[in-house]
Amino acid sequence: MEEWMDRAACVGKDPELFFSTDPEDVRRAVRVCRECPVIKDCRKYAKRHRIGDGIWAGVERNRA
Repeated sequence: MEEWMDRAACVGKDPELFFSTDPEDVRRAVRVCRECPVIKDCRKYAKRHRIGDGIWAGVERNRA
């Protein structure tokens, strides 16, 4: 685990929120990301690891 992950706004939140297909859940997840102090680290991580689904750094990834 990356050291910045401990400071993420999503810590302690239900992970299902960030992988839901429900539009309201997606909006809620994006709001959590907007308040995150490590959003840039999260964005880099998702890009570097080519994460293809879920909400990462406030961006909805593809839903396969």
